[in-house]
Amino acid sequence: MNLNNFNPFKEDSSMFPFRWFLLILALLSGVLLYSDSSGYRLFSGSGQQQWNASGQQHFHK
Repeated sequence: MNLNNFNPFKEDSSMFPFRWFLLILALLSGVLLYSDSSGYRLFSGSGQQQWNASGQQHFHK
């Protein structure tokens, strides 16, 4: 495999039409890996009530 043909930013590459998709995918993957390793919660459910095995605690009819 020739790595010169794999470079998505060269016009003669077969991956040239997908260059922006690959760049955005790499950036999003980097952000998700960094947030996972640093403990920063991107998709936190802090506004939602957590599930409890003993049922609802404050249920009023």
